[in-house]
Amino acid sequence: MTPGVPALLAAALVLGGCVTTRPAAVTAAAPAQQPSLYATTWTYGSAEAAALGLQAYSALTNYVAGRLPALQGAAPFESALVTGIDGAGRPQRALCTAAMRAHPAVVLDIDETGLLNSGAQYYAAQGHPYDEAEWARWLDDRAAQPTPVPGAVAAIAALRRLGVTPIWISNATNSRRDATVRALAGAGLGDAVPLETLFLRDDIAPGSDKQPRRLNVAERHCIIAMVGDQVGDFTSLIDAGKPPLASRRAAAAGAYAPLWGQGWFMLPNPVYGAWNTPEATLEDAVPQSLRWHPKPQ
Repeated sequence: MTPGVPALLAAALVLGGCVTTRPAAVTAAAPAQQPSLYATTWTYGSAEAAALGLQAYSALTNYVAGRLPALQGAAPFESALVTGIDGAGRPQRALCTAAMRAHPAVVLDIDETGLLNSGAQYYAAQGHPYDEAEWARWLDDRAAQPTPVPGAVAAIAALRRLGVTPIWISNATNSRRDATVRALAGAGLGDAVPLETLFLRDDIAPGSDKQPRRLNVAERHCIIAMVGDQVGDFTSLIDAGKPPLASRRAAAAGAYAPLWGQGWFMLPNPVYGAWNTPEATLEDAVPQSLRWHPKPQ
């Protein structure tokens, strides 16, 4: 992206806890707003986005149902939680003890994973830069008009029927804990209990890194699968110490590739993410060997 980053994308980056700097204001008439419009209409209005949500949640449900019998076996059971990288560069996955196996769980993000922030992103797309007070007001108002991601309601209900606990880990501010609980329930995603099945920013440990909260959950549960819309919803290791867009190569590398669809389930979100910073350029996205220009006739 160039320094004229769209207001919607820059705003949502901060909302998701991906950056700590505030975006500069961009007027609604600026040409740079057009990508924001397309990202918004695709995410919240397209058939393709809805289909991908349904597809991801169907795959999640089938995967969990298929893994449950192994919890009763004697063989070691690897959870979906990655705790580190071994000497060969391979992810190390936590093993579930007998006590954990009795309490299987799926860990999910909330924003653009369980709930859609359609209203707030519509407002941001008008050219409004991120404002912390406005975002807090949106979290309150969202409880009155919660919108689930397509497929989420049916999948959460299916998980509960299977005896699997959905646990929400989000970087929404914990000052709006009650509003988040109401939004999840109002969207049909069921009850969430703070510090048991709901962990927000600064719960357990300060900051946006979700790993301390995942590790806390893993003390009591066997995490069979995880669902999110950014790699930080699964592990902080992919992005750690890497320049913009380098995490794509890490996520697709052999060490992590086997986890996607096999314990890790990613939902589409072109609206915001760590990839959208002024330092992430078009040249970073498309290497020299793949760049194309039409040849003169």
